[in-house]
Amino acid sequence: MVAATDPANPYGTSLPWPLPELTRTVGAAVVLVDGAMTVYVARGNREIAVSLPQDEPFRSRAARAAASALSSYALGGNARPRPMLITRIDDGPAIDHPFGADLEHAGFVRAGAGFHIPRSATSRAEEFGNEEHAENEPADA
Repeated sequence: MVAATDPANPYGTSLPWPLPELTRTVGAAVVLVDGAMTVYVARGNREIAVSLPQDEPFRSRAARAAASALSSYALGGNARPRPMLITRIDDGPAIDHPFGADLEHAGFVRAGAGFHIPRSATSRAEEFGNEEHAENEPADA
């Protein structure tokens, strides 16, 4: 996952966006799978646009990889967890979109307004990081 304005993102400069009305906006991000944009995350992390291959098994593989990348992004990866409540996918309600099943498989939970990573998952990620750090410290004698 890279920032939409990151030079590593070829879309909007070298390549046209795969979906209309997408822009290289500060605060937006894109998920690249095998070099192709699969998800555009608008600033605020509430709306996404999905662009998946038409043919199977490439479509399912790209959807799973993109959902996993979004989950990792929300959990913080190498940084602090980010609040992410996805309420709209492709200009429609997130809970009605087929990509929702991939989000749930990646750890997102269906909520009234859409999909989010539960607080307990982000807390566990932070605790895991702290436990790992504690294991590396010498024990008191």
